[in-house]
Amino acid sequence: MAKKPTEELWLSLEQVAAVLGVPWATVYRWARDGDPRLPAYKVWDEGAGSHGRFRFKKQDVDALQALAETPDQTAPA
Repeated sequence: MAKKPTEELWLSLEQVAAVLGVPWATVYRWARDGDPRLPAYKVWDEGAGSHGRFRFKKQDVDALQALAETPDQTAPA
């Protein structure tokens, strides 16, 4: 039996900040600057005064969180 594809879960900038325990301005800066540790995707709202908003894949946020929780093996004891 073929495995059913799972629906992608997307998080807002504020949600990512809450999960990672950092200010939303930090997450915004990462997104704006294209930080490779956390890929950001710009989505556009509808309407005449529309502007882009950043969204993040939950799996990318989880991967960054796991990386941050991993002890640095290169750090001196």
